[in-house]
Amino acid sequence: YSHSLILFLQNTAGIHTHLYSYLQNTAGIHSHLYSYLQNTTCIHTHLYSYLQNTAGIHTHLHSYLQNSAGIHTHLYSYLQNTAGIHTHLYSYLQNTAGIHTHLHSYLQNTAGIHTHLYSYLQNTAG
Repeated sequence: YSHSLILFLQNTAGIHTHLYSYLQNTAGIHSHLYSYLQNTTCIHTHLYSYLQNTAGIHTHLHSYLQNSAGIHTHLYSYLQNTAGIHTHLYSYLQNTAGIHTHLHSYLQNTAGIHTHLYSYLQNTAG
């Protein structure tokens, strides 16, 4: 009878040892799982901050591009206006050159008339 009791207690002790090892392993697994979740939470926090920063950068970039587009639009309008002014100035100079040409022809004709009148007066005097 006592031999059976000894075997029973030994088996029970063995079961308790296995159970204790199992609980230790489970506790170890839970510790690792807890660390993993903490690390994952940190990674998610960093990722969230990164995405917020990236969104901020994209917002600033969008504003910059809008401003640059606005500057380019103003510059384009300025160049169009300048080109218009240059076109008007060119037309003005062409017209002025035409007036000067007509004036030069008029003076040449007037000089010719004066020359003929002088010859006429000389001939008449003669």
